[in-house]
Amino acid sequence: MRNSCVYISSAHRALVAVFFLAIAAPFACATPLTAGQLTDLMVENQGDNAEFIAIVFGTDANSPLAFTSNVNSAGTLFTFSLTPTLYRGQSMTLTGTGSYDSTTNILQLSSSGSLGSTSWTTAGTAAVTFSGSDLNVLTNINFLNGGVEKSADVHAEGFVRADGTTGGFGFDTDKNGDPIPGTTRVFKDDRQSEIGTWHYRSLSDLGFSIDSVGFSTPGGGTGTFTTTIQPVPEPSTMLFIASGVTGLAISSIRKRKALS
Repeated sequence: MRNSCVYISSAHRALVAVFFLAIAAPFACATPLTAGQLTDLMVENQGDNAEFIAIVFGTDANSPLAFTSNVNSAGTLFTFSLTPTLYRGQSMTLTGTGSYDSTTNILQLSSSGSLGSTSWTTAGTAAVTFSGSDLNVLTNINFLNGGVEKSADVHAEGFVRADGTTGGFGFDTDKNGDPIPGTTRVFKDDRQSEIGTWHYRSLSDLGFSIDSVGFSTPGGGTGTFTTTIQPVPEPSTMLFIASGVTGLAISSIRKRKALS
């Protein structure tokens, strides 16, 4: 009888151990980003900020924006800051931050800036899912005029390849989260992971482009980049691509809403 009691007690201990391991397992599956992957997400985020500037204030091809940046080697934090400059004849400031939580795979995004007497902030998230060595990213950011009133929303769906190539599409959404017609953009970035150089380009069917050329230290560290926001004609090919992407985006949103 004594042996039977000992056996049951051991079984209980084993079950308790399994129970706690089962509970702890989801919390132990942290999915870190590399410094290179976080750099790619920073490149996309600076493009989102440039998108806001173009929509709210307009373009200025004669005033390229020069930034300094930093990506930590742990792949958890990036920052960028605009060197004080003039844009559309007024003084401009802009800083941005991204903080990645590997337990949730969520990148918290924020920025603050000013143009003349007008100030703004942005706040949002990028949800990261992993597909082997590639990433899929779903971004939603709010632009707050004066830090209070919502002036614009940006929704973007993109990918980050292991070779440093990123791409995707974005569009503005209304208060219900539905895409606003005529606000689609298509973006692409090529980063040379070995030497740290990168080139981001975004075309919007609102009639402007965003070009950014930069350098980020491989493996994490300091960097610099220059962004130019300029008007472009609306060629039929761009309109064709944009209309096709808008259709895919609307279909994707409708499917998600149907599932929810």
